[in-house]
Amino acid sequence: MKAFGSKDLEECVKKLGFTFDSISSSHHAKYTPPHDRDPLPGVRPFFTFQLGRKTYDPNSANRYITQLKRLGFTKEEILKHLK
Repeated sequence: MKAFGSKDLEECVKKLGFTFDSISSSHHAKYTPPHDRDPLPGVRPFFTFQLGRKTYDPNSANRYITQLKRLGFTKEEILKHLK
């Protein structure tokens, strides 16, 4: 899998239709997914990720992709929008 950072991930979620919600004091951005997606039962209806990272480590990158998949997106859709 290609390495990506916070700017790439932010562009990806915008292209997937997410709406910006807020930034926490710990530099985590919060985005709300589009309403036409069906998240898995028990999944929180938002996506957060750490800002200011040039490149995420492989574990973090996989965790973010898994979170997006749980919000109703396919891995192919996600990887297509990551630069």
